[in-house]
Amino acid sequence: MKNNLTNIKTFIKIKPKPKPKPKSKSKPESKPKSKVETKPKSTPKIESKPKLKQISLPKSKQPKIINITNLKTYIKFENTINPINNTNNVVKFKNYTENNKLKTKKIADNEKIDLVITYVNSNNPEWIKLYNNYTNIVSPCIRSKSTSRFRDNEELKYCLRAIDKYINFYRYIYIVINHPPPEWLNTNHPNIKIVYHHQISGLNNNLPTFNSQAIECNLHKIEGLTNEFIYFNDDVFINKKLNKSFFKDNNKVNIFIKKKYTPKGIPDKKESGYSNAWKNVNKILDEKYKKEERYFVEHYPQYIIRNDMYFLENSYKNHFNNTTKSKFRNTNNINPTCSLLQYYYYYKKRGKLIYNSNIKTIYFNNTYSHNMLQLKKINKNTHVFCIEDCMNNNSKNNFELISKFLNKKYPRPSKFELLNNKLNNDLDNELNDDLDNELNDDSDDDLDNELNDDSDDDLDDDLDNDLDNDSDLDNNELLKN
Repeated sequence: MKNNLTNIKTFIKIKPKPKPKPKSKSKPESKPKSKVETKPKSTPKIESKPKLKQISLPKSKQPKIINITNLKTYIKFENTINPINNTNNVVKFKNYTENNKLKTKKIADNEKIDLVITYVNSNNPEWIKLYNNYTNIVSPCIRSKSTSRFRDNEELKYCLRAIDKYINFYRYIYIVINHPPPEWLNTNHPNIKIVYHHQISGLNNNLPTFNSQAIECNLHKIEGLTNEFIYFNDDVFINKKLNKSFFKDNNKVNIFIKKKYTPKGIPDKKESGYSNAWKNVNKILDEKYKKEERYFVEHYPQYIIRNDMYFLENSYKNHFNNTTKSKFRNTNNINPTCSLLQYYYYYKKRGKLIYNSNIKTIYFNNTYSHNMLQLKKINKNTHVFCIEDCMNNNSKNNFELISKFLNKKYPRPSKFELLNNKLNNDLDNELNDDLDNELNDDSDDDLDNELNDDSDDDLDDDLDNDLDNDSDLDNNELLKN
């Protein structure tokens, strides 16, 4: 033997085990096999297609979503099952690292897209004249004429500061208005383009309009706009460096939703125009695709493809025309951008429903302490946030609170501001002193943790209900002007 054996123990270890002898009862084993091999009878039971259909019916009422709390958990969903076609769907941010910082990357000119921001200032004298001429029009939806919908807290300035700081993939920024632009804005900047309502085809025959949904029905007709663009309300703010894959990844649009179902049924005059628009859109989607519950889409910059908007406009001409002709929000209106278009992408397998707790909408009412708590929801992990102004005209302290907060978060003037705005900047810095102490109080750590919890959705639900039932917002102050 080649093996050197030093003792019997090692020999025992090396010695191969003898092969087991075949059992004598071999014939009886063959008989059960013949019985087990009758697979044609068992395969239908394993597949159980009818049962699978029955089980999937209740689940189909709730569109599947991807739950995201931060970028680290976002990466964990690489093998998430697509809710549409049940194939593996890679969900990731290509240019993000674990510490949430954007890798520097030069964007080629042909890869850049345009941004569109709608803006209105109810303090502008020309706008006030137009508004007063049409206040006698009966508006079927509550809050459609509320001045909080048109009030300017200089959100546009800080929206542009956030874009200047955190986004680098845009070509032009189109600002859509129906009155002269603010004095601080450098309208001659090469990246800024001012678009007046009368310059938009389709909208120009139905002016003036005080209906944001009517404007949204025609944004895709802005001359010179890139085929793919991102649409901002001026009260939506970027809070972290983002690239295009945040909005569209792997040729699929990211649709960020709330964990709350949209309303269905017959439009009601006692409900808000936003709620009625969802009812009309749900009816369209139920008839075109399938009846199911749908989630609200968050308030964030919407990714829009012009060709798709033209297609939807041609497909639902009556809905687009009714909305465009409504000077204030009406019961027969739709919301084309954040409801109809996004779910069109979803059903056409060109979009993903995603829940991202770092996209936040906060609601300002007339209570200062409540508004302070709302602001504490916004932290360093927040990607995008929206400040909904639901205050009446007697909330001066709360108006200042918005300006204080935004100026503290975006203190550096953007390249789109005129240089002679130093006086305003000094005033903003002076207002920040009190806010520093209120927002940075270490004793509020427990409160911060509580506010960052997902249970805040209940507070948002209560606020949504309050807004739908609030028809008492006062317009008298504006009318006196």
